[in-house]
Amino acid sequence: MMFTTFVMACAMLTVSDTKCTEWQDSYGPYSEYSECVSRAYDMMESIDMYLAVPSGIPHTYGFKCVQTGSI
Repeated sequence: MMFTTFVMACAMLTVSDTKCTEWQDSYGPYSEYSECVSRAYDMMESIDMYLAVPSGIPHTYGFKCVQTGSI
């Protein structure tokens, strides 16, 4: 099995106005689920530095590791 990492970043603007963006990892897929999870945390940290820190808008993050096939 192989796993591809996806991260969703949502800007917390107001209760009725949330903007979300999905990011797909360009380094994977990964043979181990734990590698996929580790990559998701790395991506969330990088995305936070790219989006939230410069804009000053807090974001929430989520991820999923999608099974993409076999070796």
